[in-house]
Amino acid sequence: RTLSFDYVPQRLVHREAQMKKLVMLYRPVVESNLSQNAVLTGSVGTGKTATAKRFCADLKDFAEKQQKAVDWVLVNCRQRNSESSAVLHVVNHFQPNFPDRGFSITEMLRILRKDLEKRKVHLVIVLDEADVLLKKAGPDIIYKLTRFGEEKVDGRELVSLMLISQKNIFELLDASSTSTFKRTNVVEFGKYSSDELRDIVKTRAELAFHDGAIDDD
Repeated sequence: RTLSFDYVPQRLVHREAQMKKLVMLYRPVVESNLSQNAVLTGSVGTGKTATAKRFCADLKDFAEKQQKAVDWVLVNCRQRNSESSAVLHVVNHFQPNFPDRGFSITEMLRILRKDLEKRKVHLVIVLDEADVLLKKAGPDIIYKLTRFGEEKVDGRELVSLMLISQKNIFELLDASSTSTFKRTNVVEFGKYSSDELRDIVKTRAELAFHDGAIDDD
């Protein structure tokens, strides 16, 4: 299990700086009931998705200790590359049997809002490979989600966004969305060095195998 592609370890090796920046960016979600947005950018295989998953799981746990409710959902935008398909996946997080056709995006967001109000929860929506969605569907979905996230219920904002992209996402956003995603909210992921990759493999091997099962080579 610990060697599978989807496994996210408790501690990510050599991604401490990125985790620290995410903590700084999303702290107001728990402490001040505010929505926050960030862009995770870097080439393929640099740990963006794993870092987002680990951070969101940790944020949920941290919020719970503060008697706050935070949840998260990850949308694979390569698989869900239309506005309606992406929003439907988010609605399915709370309503797994929600019908996959017959509802407009506005209606689905209204239903999502009711779910968030009922549960008194703040939702972090992670759009993985967001550039694929933006190229196919345009930037309108980002505008809708950021405006939706800033709406308040009992003084709480409802939704935060996290965009993951290999490409420069700002070229694909319109002016109104760009203003929401400040350049200071970009978390950059450089390529791993060979020593860093060795540390990652070593850490996974320690999780997966009995002591002495494999040697350093």
